[in-house]
Amino acid sequence: PFGLDTLLFSFRFVAWTVRSLNMRCLCRRSVLALASLCQLILSGALPYDPDTAVVFQLADGQGIYRHVPLIHPCDHVPKHTCSGHSGGKPDFFPAPSLNCSLCPEGSDSSAIMYAVARLDGVGERVMQAVMYMASASFYNLRFGGFLYKESYDIGHHTHGMTAADTLHLMTEYMGSNFSALRLHVSNPRFDHCWRGGLEQGHKFKLVAGETALINDDCTGLPVRKDLFLLNQPFLRRLRQSTTLLDRPTKYFAGQLRIAIHLRRGDVLQTTREWWPGPDRFVPDAMYAGLLSLLRGLFGAAEIHVFSTSSSNFPNASFNRYRHPGVHVHLDGDILDDWAHMAQADVLVVAPSGFSWVAGLLNSRCVVTFRSFPWGYLPHWIQLNDDFRQAGQLRSCLRDKGLALP
Repeated sequence: PFGLDTLLFSFRFVAWTVRSLNMRCLCRRSVLALASLCQLILSGALPYDPDTAVVFQLADGQGIYRHVPLIHPCDHVPKHTCSGHSGGKPDFFPAPSLNCSLCPEGSDSSAIMYAVARLDGVGERVMQAVMYMASASFYNLRFGGFLYKESYDIGHHTHGMTAADTLHLMTEYMGSNFSALRLHVSNPRFDHCWRGGLEQGHKFKLVAGETALINDDCTGLPVRKDLFLLNQPFLRRLRQSTTLLDRPTKYFAGQLRIAIHLRRGDVLQTTREWWPGPDRFVPDAMYAGLLSLLRGLFGAAEIHVFSTSSSNFPNASFNRYRHPGVHVHLDGDILDDWAHMAQADVLVVAPSGFSWVAGLLNSRCVVTFRSFPWGYLPHWIQLNDDFRQAGQLRSCLRDKGLALP
C-alpha cells in the first residue's frame, strides 16, 4: 500500500524528528512510541524479513549516537515449521549426538527440546542458554541444540565483539563447544513449538521422541519466574562443566578475596534514563558505602573492582574507587574477569547478565542490591541501601569455612 516515495519520506521524517529533539528532554517512553510508529509504517511498506533489523539513530545533544533496533535481535529466528501450524506430518531429522557435558540427556521416554538462541550481549546469551539447559533437566527432556540465526549474528557486533568472540566465551563458560550445539538443518520441522515462560514447562505435553522448539521470548531477569529451575543438582553440573573454575586467577593473592562488578562501559553518562535505565545503574555513592562497609568488616581483605571504560566513563572516572587495598581492573579479558568473580570468596553482582552468570558459578557468598533487583537466587545475600544485612555476609563466610581477617 506504500510506495517508495512514502517509505523515503517516512525515514526522512523520523530522522529529522529525532535529530531535532534534545535527548536529555526526551523520555524513554516517547522514544519507544516513536520507534513503534516507525515500525508500523515500515511494516506496511516492506514485508517482515527476519534477516534485517531496521535501526535509526538518536542524538543526545552532545554528539553521542545510539542505534535503537526496531526489531529486537531476539526476533531473528531462522525459518522453521511447526507441525501444529502446517497440518502436515513433521519431517524427521535425527537428534544430534552432542559432545556436551552440560546438555541434559533425558531418558528413553524423553522428548527432545530445541531452543531459540538470542543474539544480544554475551551475559544475556549465556543466561538464556543456561536457563534452557536447566529447563530441559528439570522436565526430563533431552536437549537437542539451538536454532541460531548465523547470518544476522555474523553481520553485527555486540559490545564490540564478533560472533566468533561470543561463541568462544560461551564455550568456555559452559565447558562445551557452543558452536557444535547449533542446529544446521534447513527449515527444520518440529512436532511442537512453544513460546512463553519456561516456568510453564508442565504445559509442554510432550511424548517420547517428539521434538519441541522452545522460545522464551528473551524474558529479562527481573521478571523471570523460572529461576526455581536452577536447583542445586543443576548448578553442581554447571560448575563441574565450566572451565572458569579451573582458570588461573592472577589478581588474587590474599586469604579473603572480594570481587565487585561495576557496570559502566555501556552506560551513557548523560542519558542514564535511556540506557540501560535507572533500574540498572547503581550509583557510585552506593558502591562507596559498600566499600566502606567491607573494609570495616574485613579489614585487610583484598577487594577487586572489575569494569570497562568508555568515552563516558574514562579511566580517571574510576579514581574514586582506587583506595589502599582496592584494585581496579578495567577492560580486561572477559574470561579472566569471569574466573575471578566465580572464584571469589565474596562476589558483588551488578544488575547485569555479565556478573549474574558469574554468580551462578560462585558457590561461596554472592551479594546483590535489593534496590536493583536482577534475578535473585534464594541463597544470595540481598543488601538494603543501609546495608543492615551485613551480618549475613559474615555468617555466610563462617558457614563456608572461610577465614575472616
